[in-house]
Amino acid sequence: MRILRGITDKGFEELCAQLLRHIGFENLKVTGQTGDHGIDGEGFLLINRFVRIKVMFQCKRYAGTVQVKEIRDFQGAIQGRAERGIFLTAGTFTENAREEAARENAAAIELVDIDRLLELLIEEGLSVRETKALMIDRDFFSPYQKFL
Repeated sequence: MRILRGITDKGFEELCAQLLRHIGFENLKVTGQTGDHGIDGEGFLLINRFVRIKVMFQCKRYAGTVQVKEIRDFQGAIQGRAERGIFLTAGTFTENAREEAARENAAAIELVDIDRLLELLIEEGLSVRETKALMIDRDFFSPYQKFL
């Protein structure tokens, strides 16, 4: 987690975009900059050979909690411009923020907190790999060493 919080804001946006590309987003571009109105990037997710939906995303690298106001601002920014939004953070979301993201008749927002982000990076094999280590129990072998 420390390494995610240690990269730049732009680096975090690019990392999130790379993850989204890896899981199937097409024509993905990072647009984040000062005055971006809460939109850090956009792309398309191919549902099947005939249907693709426009998705916009926002990235917050900080370790704190994302508040309901930030979710509402993001919903307003994507309203009428995309079918869905994804909000990725190196922190967590307040309960009110989660409720707002799931509210009916509001722009649909998927929330990705630090735990889910790490799960996705592991599942997709991006930058995180599981390793297997063997431990030798030397006490087990000690009675047999006199035979050597």
